[in-house]
Amino acid sequence: MVGDTVTPQAPETALLDVRGLTTSFDTPHGTMRAVDDVSLRLERGEMLAVVGESGSGKSVLARSVMRLLPKRGARSTGQVLLDGTDLVPLGEKQMRGHWGPSMSMIFQDPMTALNPVMRVGDQIAEALRAHGHLRRAEQREAVLRLLREVGIPSPELRAGQYPHELSGGMRQRIVIAVALALDPALLLADEPTTALDVTIQAQVMTLLRREQVQRRMAMLLITHDLGVAAMYSQTVVVMYAGQVVESARTARLFAATRSPYTDGLRRSLPSLANPPHSRLQAIPGRPPNLARRVTGCRFAPRCSRAQAECLTEPVPLVAAPDDPGHLYRCRYPVGTPEGTDALRRNREAGRTATGLPVTGELVGNAS
Repeated sequence: MVGDTVTPQAPETALLDVRGLTTSFDTPHGTMRAVDDVSLRLERGEMLAVVGESGSGKSVLARSVMRLLPKRGARSTGQVLLDGTDLVPLGEKQMRGHWGPSMSMIFQDPMTALNPVMRVGDQIAEALRAHGHLRRAEQREAVLRLLREVGIPSPELRAGQYPHELSGGMRQRIVIAVALALDPALLLADEPTTALDVTIQAQVMTLLRREQVQRRMAMLLITHDLGVAAMYSQTVVVMYAGQVVESARTARLFAATRSPYTDGLRRSLPSLANPPHSRLQAIPGRPPNLARRVTGCRFAPRCSRAQAECLTEPVPLVAAPDDPGHLYRCRYPVGTPEGTDALRRNREAGRTATGLPVTGELVGNAS
């Protein structure tokens, strides 16, 4: 099950089973639903990528699963089942037994994730000590083994250094080593390649994929890059304004995209088929303010296919007729006759239901 649509009963083998998760924050402008009725399943040994632009709710989803929300002004409802145990009702003291051995997280910025006044070797050993793993004499060997495993050269030297003495790629590898120290069953990686150059990004993702396969971990990857999701994940969940707008096995999602938002993300990627210096296609407009009540489809004000009813009527997740596991939230899906007809009507009128001008550059072809 994903969101508000029921799909055929899946086998009860998922390591992570998120059901109807909603996370809200109290703000001076009202209550903001950063995650709105999100459901997903992640099997052991698989990687699931959550994709969307900044502000779509990806990181809040990961922190909600980890139960790392602020103590004041934040609320979660729904279920987060980790190997059958619901984590939502658990307090911090109870969660400490799960953080590390059961689930671990790689945060966006390795510089802020690491303690700047603590040697990196001690930070890795701290996780081992906190859970009573190994005697002190054995901890150093375990730390050096982890540093070698994540590709840190001269681990004896690096273990005695501070985070500011290491490069960004090295710091990210240290963060990965900390996350893997207790061999978690579930790893959540929140934009693990942010601020790294392309070569280092590839190295970090290859490292994560190797560790995930060798350890048979489940991995939830948060990313804004559809290319990364396509290369490494088995399932992709696309989020927009706190909601799931499309979910499918990776190959299916790219072969039969249905959500106009997913299609817009795909079209924004650079392509080798385009001439040099081609202008990238951007999705016009900006996401809605979630502190205000949103009626209808949240993507409608930016959608080239939007019709009048898209602005006023809620849109449920529905399953593709030929694939019950492919879910999308759209009345006029990409690649369908109704979607093509809606796009044609808007093109003929020269604008969408919200008055957004429709041009060939913004909407691509009529598929």
